[in-house]
This record gives sequence, C-alpha cells and structure tokens, in this order.
Amino acid sequence: MPTTTFFNLPEEKKKRVINAAVDEFAQNGYTKSNITRMVNKAEIAKGSFYQYFEDKEDLYRHILKKAVEKKFKYVQKELNDYEGDDFFEYWRRLNIAGLKYAEDNIKLAEVASDIVKNKDQKFYRSIIDEYKNLGEGMFERLLKKAVEAGQVRKDINITYTAGLLYRASFFITDYFFEKKDIKQLDEFIPLIDNLIEIIQYGIKKEGG
Repeated sequence: MPTTTFFNLPEEKKKRVINAAVDEFAQNGYTKSNITRMVNKAEIAKGSFYQYFEDKEDLYRHILKKAVEKKFKYVQKELNDYEGDDFFEYWRRLNIAGLKYAEDNIKLAEVASDIVKNKDQKFYRSIIDEYKNLGEGMFERLLKKAVEAGQVRKDINITYTAGLLYRASFFITDYFFEKKDIKQLDEFIPLIDNLIEIIQYGIKKEGG
C-alpha cells in the first residue's frame, strides 16, 4: 500500500511514478524489473521511492490493483446487464470486454499477464490466490443462474467448471499478446468464438 506521502504528491508527479513503474514491469516482468531504472525514468531520487512505497513488491501490488480496477470497469456493464441471458453469449461479451481493456491498456494488461506466465513462482502464486476467489466466485454465481435457467447441464461440478472458465479467460488474454500478427480486436473475436464453441459443445466429432 503506498504511503500517505505518495498520495499527497501532485497528480503530475504521481502519474510520472506510476507510468515509469508500469513501463518497467510491462517490459521486464516483476522479477527482472529494476527500481533504479524506474526512478530514473520518473525523475525522482531513489530515496524518495522508499518514502512512497515499502519496496518493489509494494509498488507492484499497487499497479496490479489499478489494473484489476480498470479492467473491472470494462466488464462492469456486462455484469450489470446479465439477467439470465444465454450464458455462453454472456461469457463471450465478458471476454470481448476483457480484450477491449487489454487493447486500450496494453501495458497494464501485460503487467497482469506476467503473473499467469510465472504462476509456479511463490510470489506470483500468492497474488493469484489473492484474486482467484473473486474471479471464480463470479463464474460460480453465473453458472448457478445458467443451471437454474436450463442453459447448462445440472450434473456439472460448478466449482470445478468455474475454475476452468476463469483460467480460460486468462488463456484468451495471453493468446492475444502472443499473436503479434493480429492487430485489431475484431480479428480476434472469431478465436474467442472458437474457444467458446469448444467449451459449449466439446471436441468430439459430430455423430461420432
């Protein structure tokens, strides 16, 4: 958690510090990021950094919190609009909203994506555990509504399936970053539709 000293800084200076940190984390990930490079880019003294944040982890968690809050604004409208509509169409809209966030906030999204790529490391694992209950809990609630509406089989394990869908959403974002040849979100939507079709209908050959 940033200190009161940081929150009392002029807005321009706060933005400079945060932007420098986002650039560094997006380019190098948490483990390879360097405070010296951050403070040089932000044009602040290294001693000042420790007046604003406890350490690099403190700053990283603050950046991640900002990323999660910003992404939530993109998906909030879809959450508000869900009134028992077709579950798979709704999940499609959530994924598109998440990718729209990534497209508009590419560096923030890359900071968060770095966590999933390094999920086996203890530090990243602790962060994933911190946020996963929120994401999986949302999918559990949606799945229960879908079961009640007769859109999803009643015999599924809701907790397990919620975890699967939560992780699938991360896969979509990671694939978005990996496919450098795809420049526009509209070009990526058919790939979202393909994944949803696989989840919805499986991969077994029709009539097989």
